[in-house]
Amino acid sequence: MATLTHDQARAALVSVINAALAELDDPLELVVNDPRYLDVDRAESFVRSSCVLLDGKVTEEGELQGIPTTWDLKAMFPLRVEALGGVAADRQSRVSAVRQAIAVAITADYRLGGAVSHAKVRDFEPEHLKTTGVEISTLNTFTIEVEFVSLTPTG
Repeated sequence: MATLTHDQARAALVSVINAALAELDDPLELVVNDPRYLDVDRAESFVRSSCVLLDGKVTEEGELQGIPTTWDLKAMFPLRVEALGGVAADRQSRVSAVRQAIAVAITADYRLGGAVSHAKVRDFEPEHLKTTGVEISTLNTFTIEVEFVSLTPTG
């Protein structure tokens, strides 16, 4: 298996998520590491939505002996889906469709195109965040756990 940096693991994940979002009836842009983003180009009467992927904690799962030495890492990527405006049922439907499309895509391509060891969707826990004190709602947020091999213990 090839070694990756954290940025390369994130890029593989973003690629799979973007492909899933492009398949939606009303495609949505994925925003990376900007939790303030909201699709403001829509009128108030329409559902305005956001899908934000954040860098979370990276933990060392093991050191792999070899030349060169590599590390087996697990990176957490919290993903938040939110919607404002429009009718409540439309907002809920939009959030549900986005969450489901991403979960299905990650489950179907759990190696993220062969780039990583394994990726899976799991419940969000505050300890998945990289920075303590960042406010993030657990509603409509889940974590994508990505395992990969790196040349450094931090990815």
